[in-house]
Amino acid sequence: MCRILIFHGRQPITMADLITKPTHSIIRQSYAAQERIDNSPLNGDGFGIGWYTKGDTMDFSSSKDKEDIQTPCVFLSVTPAWNNLNLIRLAEKIKSPLFFGHVRAASPGILTSETNCHPFLFGQFIWMHNGVIAEFPKIKRSLMGLLDDELYLHIQGTTDSEAIFMLYLNILKKHIPGKNLKQEKVEPCLLKQVMEETIQQLLQWNNQFNITTTSHMNFAISDGKTVIVTRYTYPSTALPVSLYFASGSQFTIGKDNDYEMHQTDRRQTCHIIASEPLSKNVKDWIPVPRDHLLMITSDSTLLIFPVSKQPTQIPEQRNH
Repeated sequence: MCRILIFHGRQPITMADLITKPTHSIIRQSYAAQERIDNSPLNGDGFGIGWYTKGDTMDFSSSKDKEDIQTPCVFLSVTPAWNNLNLIRLAEKIKSPLFFGHVRAASPGILTSETNCHPFLFGQFIWMHNGVIAEFPKIKRSLMGLLDDELYLHIQGTTDSEAIFMLYLNILKKHIPGKNLKQEKVEPCLLKQVMEETIQQLLQWNNQFNITTTSHMNFAISDGKTVIVTRYTYPSTALPVSLYFASGSQFTIGKDNDYEMHQTDRRQTCHIIASEPLSKNVKDWIPVPRDHLLMITSDSTLLIFPVSKQPTQIPEQRNH
């Protein structure tokens, strides 16, 4: 399984404070992962870092203008993260209040290419996935048949993860018909609802095609303001992929020259979600409950919701 990292804060952080400097940074997790289900320490099939650059803080809640919509930057490479000098140099200079990071362990039979590296982009949206969709070739034709032309033609790679991103956006489009998705602000509750509907659609296909092997659905999406992340595994008897979160005021160096999540006031304005804790301070890191969803809003409120384990009947709507 891959390793992922999401940072959402009211104030920007330097990329290096997430991906290179912490004791168990995501670069270290690319060669010394500790909590992969298959017990392999390596995630060396490429990496990607995505971030948003507009504004000095993350509080965009007062703005109603479409001009406030941001599109993310992304840096992808098929080289191992631990051996990419450009990544290390960029990490010292780039600041953002919102980062997505991913180090990849490719699924068997999937090409190692930049088009298959996460995170994936569409307009203001950024997406990544840690896990695998069981027997994906069985459901691929049904999934592709649901997509409209814009989303179908947007696919560049061969991963299940990118295809599910397009499925998510296709469901989102049906909630805002006639609107240009790349120019439309979307309410946090709708982003959450669409994530749940995406999982329900995948579960429905599992039933339809009698798929009983394990799917890991640790998905993450953002529109530059809201972040939605899931920790979901099917079936319920399977071991879930690891996922943690830490919240506070600031993630900085503390005791023993290691990073800590500091709390300087009553509000928690800084959140990190990661496959594995970035530091040795285990008290900072809380496991995300299995089959749950995390939502972080633009004012840095973190909410946790259960995701239903039962598939709902979602009508098949094909585009012609």
